[in-house]
Amino acid sequence: MQSIVVLGGLAVVQKVLSSIPIFDDFPSIISLLMFILWLVLIYKAWHGEEWEVPFAGKYVRQLLAKTV
Repeated sequence: MQSIVVLGGLAVVQKVLSSIPIFDDFPSIISLLMFILWLVLIYKAWHGEEWEVPFAGKYVRQLLAKTV
């Protein structure tokens, strides 16, 4: 759930910035950050570690608390 929220949010930011001509380089930087974060989240999940992404972790916990 955390991965979906974080990477989905970054994808939206990337899309918005790509439509603004001043920020030509930011979409590729955000793509690289998304890939690295995705790998870290996979690694942590694979080893059974709980790790909260700063800012998004609390939001995801609130979402999960509402659905359960």
